[in-house]
Amino acid sequence: MSQQAFGSQTIFEIIVNFFKEDNWLFEEIKSEAVLQMAFQGKSGRWSCYAQFKDVQHQFIFYSVCPITAPESQRLTVAEFIARANYGLTIGNFELDFRDGEIRYKTSIDIEDDRLSFVGIKNLVYTNVNMMDKYLPGIISVIAGDVSPEFAINQIDQNIEVAGLSNGAVAADAQKDLVLDISSQTDLQPQEGISDKEPHILTILTPDEIAKFHQALQVMPHYQRKQAEAIIETLKKELIARLGELEEEIFTQGYNFFSEVKIDIKNLKLIQRYSGLADRAKLLLRSFSNGIEECRQLTVEMSTSREELENVFWSINERLQELPTDKLEGRREVELLIEIEEFRSQLAGVERLIKR
Repeated sequence: MSQQAFGSQTIFEIIVNFFKEDNWLFEEIKSEAVLQMAFQGKSGRWSCYAQFKDVQHQFIFYSVCPITAPESQRLTVAEFIARANYGLTIGNFELDFRDGEIRYKTSIDIEDDRLSFVGIKNLVYTNVNMMDKYLPGIISVIAGDVSPEFAINQIDQNIEVAGLSNGAVAADAQKDLVLDISSQTDLQPQEGISDKEPHILTILTPDEIAKFHQALQVMPHYQRKQAEAIIETLKKELIARLGELEEEIFTQGYNFFSEVKIDIKNLKLIQRYSGLADRAKLLLRSFSNGIEECRQLTVEMSTSREELENVFWSINERLQELPTDKLEGRREVELLIEIEEFRSQLAGVERLIKR
C-alpha cells in the first residue's frame, strides 16, 4: 500500500492514532485501510467505519443506521433523506436502494494538506451528531407513524430551539421574565410607548412557541393524544413561569395558534425574534435593578436604556407581522440581517451593564 505520508506517519496511521487518543474501541482492517467501531448516541447505538482511500487521497467516515428501510418504505425514506440533505453543509445521508441501508457520510480530500487531530475530530463528531439528530425521524418514517415532511419539520423545530444560544436565555432565567409590561418598572418605556401591549409572540419563549405550533398546527389528527399531552405539559410550564398570569397567556397563545397558520420558514424567524425579545426583557430588568441600587443613571446608561426599549418594541412589531409575512424576494435575507443588528445592539448594552 503506497500511502502518502506526512513526516514519519502515513495518513492511515494518523487516523488510527486519532481514534486511539480519543479513546474509541475499534477493529482495524489493515489490508483495506478501514477501522470498524460502534457509537452510542442519545437516540441509539450504531456501527461506524473510517476509511482512507489511498488513490483518491480521501478520508471518509460513515455512520450506518441501525435499521434498514424495507422495500415498501424506500421511496418514503428517500424523500426523508432528500429533505434532510437539503441545506446540510458538512456531509450527507445516503440510501442504498438494493438493501435499504441508510448511512451518513462525511469526507475530506487530503491532497497536500495535513490531516490534523482537530480536522479528524470535526469530521467524525459532526457525522455521529447528525445521525443521532435524525435517527428518531428515520425510525418514525420507516414505522409509518409520520410523513417525511412532518418528521423533518419536527427535527428542524428542535434544532432551532436548541440553537438559540446567541439570542435566547437560559430556562431558569426565563422564569424571571417580566410580561405585564405596563405595570412593571423594568419595561417602563419612554413617553408614547407606555400604553402599548406586547404581542403574544413577544411574551412566549421560543420553546413555548415551538410546542404550541407543533401541537396545534403540525401534528396530524391521529396523533391527537400526543398533541393534548404536549399542550398539558406546556400549560404546567407556563404556570411555573408566570404564576397568576398563566391562564391569560395560555388562552392567548392557544387561540392565536389555533387561528393563525404559520409556515415553518416563518416559525424559525419568529423563534429568533422571540429569543431576542427575551434577552431584551432581561436587560431592561437589569437596568431597573441598577436604578434601585444607584437611584440614578448616567447619561450613557439612560441613552442605552432608551435604545433598548426601542429595540424591544421593534422586535414586538416584527413579531406581529411575521406570522402572515410571505417572505417574498429578499425579505428573508433582510430579516436575518436585522436579527444580527438587533443581536449586536443587545450585546453592546450587555457590555455597558457589565461595566
